[in-house]
Amino acid sequence: MEQMELATGIAKLTCAFQATYWGTRHLSEAASPTYRSLDAAKGEKGYWAASVTGIIHAIVVTVLCCIAYWQEPRLFRADDVYFRTGLTQFTCQIFCGYTLSDFFLSVFFGSKWPGWQANLLHHVCVIAAWYMLALGGYFQGPATAAMVCEITTPFVNTRWVLDKAGLKNSNIYFWNGIIMLLLWFLFRVCLYGYQAVRLYQLRTGLLALPVKDIIVFPSCYFLGLLLQVFWFTKILKGAMKALGIGGKRKR
Repeated sequence: MEQMELATGIAKLTCAFQATYWGTRHLSEAASPTYRSLDAAKGEKGYWAASVTGIIHAIVVTVLCCIAYWQEPRLFRADDVYFRTGLTQFTCQIFCGYTLSDFFLSVFFGSKWPGWQANLLHHVCVIAAWYMLALGGYFQGPATAAMVCEITTPFVNTRWVLDKAGLKNSNIYFWNGIIMLLLWFLFRVCLYGYQAVRLYQLRTGLLALPVKDIIVFPSCYFLGLLLQVFWFTKILKGAMKALGIGGKRKR
């Protein structure tokens, strides 16, 4: 893909997600008492809208990745580093466009948002890696597997929304957390971690890429893996506390 064509496509998608963010803010102001009760000075209204936008993005990307796998099962196991489809290419652009949009918001709100440092590092890695693989048309099988991990996002974001809605002690909050833990382990630890094996299997193609790609893409992947494991340990500790393992159960 030509660089200008890719940049233009990503820019349009970034604008689309920005529009979704601002549309969510306006609709929530009119329809949600919980949203109106949030502290705008602390960035909570922005975090609410970003969370809803993230859920929409996660559903769209997960569905598109599943369709891509259904249409072309070879994405799981292709030996060609350049194996891709039109749908995987488009989904990579969506993923990059959304991450860029959320990156701008994260920079704007900064320390007002929880976990902002790790989140910014994650976004920089994603933008760099996905722009390069979309431009070069490589590693889109592993990239599709990584994007499927967005299936966890609705549960992560809903957890914060439920907390602000005063439902932290409810059963729905508890079971949302348990499902989040299980999905995070299956997708962001196991499935995402397995892509390290795929990178090794495709190492001949990897080493044939331009030097900058050989350095940047694997580096971003392994930094991303460290972040996934880091976040999993935090989720696991919270789940253990909620289940009363190693302390009093919190419900």
